[in-house]
Amino acid sequence: MQQPAFRLVIERYRVLRDDAVAVRQRAQVELENARRMLQTLTTYREEQRARASDPTRVISAHALALQSRFADTLDEAVRLQEQRVTEIVARVEHCRETVIRQQQRLKAIEILEQRRNDAVARQLEQRENRAADERASLAASARLRTPA
Repeated sequence: MQQPAFRLVIERYRVLRDDAVAVRQRAQVELENARRMLQTLTTYREEQRARASDPTRVISAHALALQSRFADTLDEAVRLQEQRVTEIVARVEHCRETVIRQQQRLKAIEILEQRRNDAVARQLEQRENRAADERASLAASARLRTPA
């Protein structure tokens, strides 16, 4: 692979890695928001249950029915939010794995590029050494042919 091709591949892998990092960060923010919402709903549910269990509170049958329906709705909202948090946690984990894979791919191609650069440098050094040896040999040969 030619040098510009390595650079293009490396740049493409960097973009893919950066995109994966950005997706992971967005998923992480979404997870934090979902956890905050779950905490809020859980707090509402605890407050509602505390009010409902107050033995000194007098409540009508209609208010009791409304309170019961609200409690059921709140329980369902908490359950759905817990499910959402679980799904987002799985997505964050998947994003983390994707970032790791992209980093590994990028590192692998960078290593290949470095090895290629090292090989090219060794070849160039060997050529220069052979050329220097050839010049030295020619100079020595010329000295031997010329009378002193």
